[in-house]
Amino acid sequence: SQPARSDVASQAASVLGGPGGNYSLQFGAFRDKSNAAVLVRELTPTAKAGIVAEEGATGEPLFYVRAGAFQTRAEALEAVKSLRGSAGIVTFVHANRGTG
Repeated sequence: SQPARSDVASQAASVLGGPGGNYSLQFGAFRDKSNAAVLVRELTPTAKAGIVAEEGATGEPLFYVRAGAFQTRAEALEAVKSLRGSAGIVTFVHANRGTG
């Protein structure tokens, strides 16, 4: 039998780490902030995601949906695996500014 959706969500949320860190998980990037906001709402049961605005290659702003804070890339990769396995969420590791 499958675990209840809320159980899966709480298990996945527990791997997202506390404040601060060199790495975060990125769930998407959008030109339109409202599209990023939709994804943040969809992730709410699983992740405390937020929107980060950064200048894209063309000079236009891009709105990234990111969550979590990890000291090492290995910790972040474990969270990626956990979210994919327990909640079916596909994401990838983002190195925060100032990290290699």
